[in-house]
Amino acid sequence: MGILDIRPATREGAHLLIQAFGGPRSGKTYTALRLARGIAGPEGKIGVLDTESGRARLYSDKIAGGFYVGDLTPPFTPKRYRDAIEEFVEFGADVLVIDSFSHVWQGPGGVLELADQAEANGKKGLQKWLGPKTEYRKLVGFLLSTSIHIIFCSRAKQPVVEQTANGRKEMVTLPWEPIQDKLLKYEMTIVLPMVLDGSYETDPMRLKAPGDLVHLFDGQLLTEATGAAIAQWVSGGTPINHAAELLRKRANDAAADGTDKFREFWKTIDGGQRDALRTGLDNLP
Repeated sequence: MGILDIRPATREGAHLLIQAFGGPRSGKTYTALRLARGIAGPEGKIGVLDTESGRARLYSDKIAGGFYVGDLTPPFTPKRYRDAIEEFVEFGADVLVIDSFSHVWQGPGGVLELADQAEANGKKGLQKWLGPKTEYRKLVGFLLSTSIHIIFCSRAKQPVVEQTANGRKEMVTLPWEPIQDKLLKYEMTIVLPMVLDGSYETDPMRLKAPGDLVHLFDGQLLTEATGAAIAQWVSGGTPINHAAELLRKRANDAAADGTDKFREFWKTIDGGQRDALRTGLDNLP
């Protein structure tokens, strides 16, 4: 049996990964919640994984139908993020807003701090990154494999670099960039560089969106209607099967820990669950 399930291409199973990043007062959280309501629909269940001391609750009376919030406190390790996201899948969230995703990279217990701790314990060079980045890749792998729609809010910074112009060196402030792994933006369906109070950059070198959706991002504020239009575009997907999502996560986690661990996991599931996993079995890590 091959590792691929080759079949006609449709949007079935496609899910949205949307990122809104920016500095203070850029409107990341409120914009994300409005998009989430549009994507989920009037009856859909929105979850918010909050690392920002309850900031999302400030908008509890501004989002029709409300939303559910869970606070994630330090340490912000990749594993704690992964476990928290799994709880929202178990809860039955149709769309999950993560506010903020920056903490898993640059926060107490995040990847950078874990690498610093490893260096303090005597690991040098690439060795200090081995453990932190292995856990981080497991987190990203779960985010990419799940069918739940996810909106990431990320803090941002303005890098300052030295450049030479007309023979003189000067310090130049560059555009805002998200505080995260630099490669993460390539995994996103949509990337929104937020500016102030919900406005955003429309430069195609900065804003990322599929060609069919570019017309939605013309500089007007993003609303529930924008989210609904995005949902209609991706509507070839089947409803999220939360039990299947969790089963696949367990299988991936077991496989990542080696063949023996996966065999132990396989013995714990029934025939129906094994059948559900067989299609992608050869594609597990």
